[in-house]
Amino acid sequence: MHKLFLGVAATVHDPAVAIMDESGELLFAEALERPMQHKIGWDLSPVGMFSYLENVLKRFHTPDTTWQVGVSWRFDAKKGIHESSNSSGINLSLPPNSKAIPDGLWGQWLYEMQAQYLERLDRLLPFTVSAITQQPNLKLERFDHHLTHAANACYFYHGSEPALVLIVDGEGEIGSLSCYELSDGQLSRVGRSWGPGSLGGLYGTITNVIGFDLRKGEEWKVMGLSAYGEFDDAVYHDIKQLVSFKNGSLVACDDNKRNEFLRKYSAAKYQYDEQPQNAANVAYAAQKVFEEIMMEVVSHFQSKTGHRHLILGGGCALNSRFNGLLSESQLFESVFVSPAPGDDGNAVGVAALLHNKAMTSSCLGNGRFTSPYLGSTFSPKTLERFVQQHGNVFLAENDSELCDQVAKELADGKLVAWVQGRSEFGPRALGNRSILANPSVRNTKDIINSKIKFREGYRPFAPAIMNEYGDEWFEHYQEWPYMGAAITWKQEKCEQVPGVVHADRTGRVQSVSLGTNPLFYKLLSAFKQQTGIPILLNTSLNVMGKPIVNSVEDAVAVFFTSGLDVLVIDNYVFKK
Repeated sequence: MHKLFLGVAATVHDPAVAIMDESGELLFAEALERPMQHKIGWDLSPVGMFSYLENVLKRFHTPDTTWQVGVSWRFDAKKGIHESSNSSGINLSLPPNSKAIPDGLWGQWLYEMQAQYLERLDRLLPFTVSAITQQPNLKLERFDHHLTHAANACYFYHGSEPALVLIVDGEGEIGSLSCYELSDGQLSRVGRSWGPGSLGGLYGTITNVIGFDLRKGEEWKVMGLSAYGEFDDAVYHDIKQLVSFKNGSLVACDDNKRNEFLRKYSAAKYQYDEQPQNAANVAYAAQKVFEEIMMEVVSHFQSKTGHRHLILGGGCALNSRFNGLLSESQLFESVFVSPAPGDDGNAVGVAALLHNKAMTSSCLGNGRFTSPYLGSTFSPKTLERFVQQHGNVFLAENDSELCDQVAKELADGKLVAWVQGRSEFGPRALGNRSILANPSVRNTKDIINSKIKFREGYRPFAPAIMNEYGDEWFEHYQEWPYMGAAITWKQEKCEQVPGVVHADRTGRVQSVSLGTNPLFYKLLSAFKQQTGIPILLNTSLNVMGKPIVNSVEDAVAVFFTSGLDVLVIDNYVFKK
């Protein structure tokens, strides 16, 4: 008999599943938004998860397999379940006179939704897995939400040194901030904010008041728009009062101040559609406040622990501009962010914790690069049908011919959809489900935003670079294989690649090497041979409001309904 560990990200948004084997190898990880093509996955019924899960489990189950199953939410703080310890060994008891349930956007409604979701999971998930695997009396294990964030972050961490692990999000069972130490594959908690202050909640509030939608995951719009804002002292101080960091905890303002802020900034003059510059100024101030408080947090815990390496996790670790600033500050020798620091990544964290509990060795922080290409592949039969129906198709005989042909199209200014192998885990396209373009073409960003992505013109695009050239193009460069940080271009290089230089002179970089993505690296190399530039514009293969494509049908739909010139799937090159 051999064991497999199934982790389920079990919050009310970004549901995902992950499967790990006894050796600690991650066999599969995918967010449900991809197969269901429902962005962020809010309100997805567990029944939908179970029908999907049936197909996934059948791919890995054998008659001699036993399964262990866990979820990423430990208990319902609303019901006052205070435990002295849990299966992870982490103390969950509330301190005296604490307030467990947060205010504002991440308030009572979150716990009510979460409680309902967990109730359905408790009833249906063990039954579903048992029915598929014929394993009776399957026990569902729960893990502390922030601990699963930390385990996910540390599973992908490819450093070998002990590290500080900082988790910052909208809200866990208690509080929105936890800090751990990683040493010898083990996690130990060194700090926790008991709430109700939340930097994730702050960013969500700003997302909504300037006319975007938190539930659609549009915090990224705020971050992109902030580069176009100007400092407004009054706006800055209004936002600054909402959250502060004191004595190791995030602290929220009182209800009156929060309500006064919401009344003032609900006015149309602060919404992007009505007054774009005012909205940009609010975004600028929010990003500045976020960065200042986050810097206070990391400085506090570094002083407390003395660690020189930092691992970031939780939804706030998706703020790539802060990650870049922190890296460039050189406060730490290295800063690391996993490919899926948000709640979808917790499926991996749960699988890793199940593994570590059952096995004698830890799978955390073992110093190896972990591939993010962990999801589904395209159906060969469906692809073959498309090949037969589409007249203008070229089949490359080998990778070299494919890369040379596609590099020529890119050098000529064509917009290319590039699909290879298994899909990326996490929100970033890392060269397997990507739209690619020549970064030296000045109006490329505008064309993609208007004719393919159908999104706002201020939204930036990412540069994918051959890792060995990173120091030539960026200030204070470090390797970022999972596109975790927006870092600063060297001034003299900006004019060569205007398509991937944001208004604040940054680029959310993906470092590519033969060891991380061999075929994508070969394409970058072929493009460099033709243009002298070791960089491609890389953005996700989707349109605004939809997840990254997950099937041949999805890719073909985007190809024929947008301004894409070329679609590449495996070694097939399709043109219109």
